[in-house]
Amino acid sequence: MVIKLNSNRAYIKYALCFFILFFNITSSNAQLHGVNLAYNDIHAGRNFSLGYSYKHKQKHIFNANIHFFINKLVHDNNNNVFYKRFYTFSADQTIGFDLGYKYLIPIKKLKSELFIFYEMQETYAQTRRKSLFFLGIDNVTGDEIYFQKLIITDRILALESTIGVGLNSEIYNNLFFNIKGGLGIINLLLIPTTNNMNNPNDHTTEESWSFTHVFSVGLTYFLEFKKKKKST
Repeated sequence: MVIKLNSNRAYIKYALCFFILFFNITSSNAQLHGVNLAYNDIHAGRNFSLGYSYKHKQKHIFNANIHFFINKLVHDNNNNVFYKRFYTFSADQTIGFDLGYKYLIPIKKLKSELFIFYEMQETYAQTRRKSLFFLGIDNVTGDEIYFQKLIITDRILALESTIGVGLNSEIYNNLFFNIKGGLGIINLLLIPTTNNMNNPNDHTTEESWSFTHVFSVGLTYFLEFKKKKKST
């Protein structure tokens, strides 16, 4: 079976554009549009996101964001295959997308809102990890001998779907601080190409999944736009 990964990623881009366009068309007379900036800790690694929010009837927020992956070398010896092992080797791998929804529970006295959320984050990059392989026992010292190997995979498409809870708190005139945390599932699809750094002749397609998490802190600034009434 041949799967076109670039085509799949294009669908996500189209969904992102449609998402924003749909809520602009169907918005009410009083429109609340926001700009998001956030730091996210996810299964794949860490990223900064920048994007758009639409607030509907004071109870629903829809988000569409672009995020920028942050490379960080991992020095533990846990032999994790994917967890925090994603690493970008080109500019196009750095950029990802995420879509989200929040159901708000207002706390008027505190100018805050508890919320329940769903979010899907997409990462399309390679993974970089070091693994230890047992070689034997030193005949003189009796110490165990290990060989350390750097393993770099081809690109992997990771889709992380999470649900959880969070808090929006107004800190100044429609500027909100938000924090959230949740759990979910990450789906991983590895499709080797001729650029495979470890084995260019390996053309097998691999799929995997695991439990995942998200922790995020950020800011959202809302602006209210009112449609002009038609004169009679």
